Amino acid sequence: MRTKFIPILPRLFNEGLLMGTGFTVNDHMRQIVYSMLADLVHHLRVHLSYNLLCCSVYTFSKSIHDQSLPPYVQAMCCKLIMNLIDSFIATEKNHTEQPVSCKNSTKRGENRLEKG
Repeated sequence: MRTKFIPILPRLFNEGLLMGTGFTVNDHMRQIVYSMLADLVHHLRVHLSYNLLCCSVYTFSKSIHDQSLPPYVQAMCCKLIMNLIDSFIATEKNHTEQPVSCKNSTKRGENRLEKG
């Protein structure tokens, strides 16, 4: 059932699309959203492509440097990135696709959502 989320995972990495731009949402819900997204990525890590692994590291490394997030969320992001190393090693052996910029992939997902 979890693998059904893999096609929409790039859209979930787009913070503006996932939560919106409201102050209250960013202030109260952001840490919960990061926790749920980290849990989902952690359970899907063996099924993710190289590009999705790169995008997840990009997303969670940004949140490590975000001072508005509580320290426990930043620690959780560090743990997730450490857990993704094994998936990178396994995927890198079979890696044939070119890395895609995570910013571009979230923009494409945003455009598809607006059109569809």
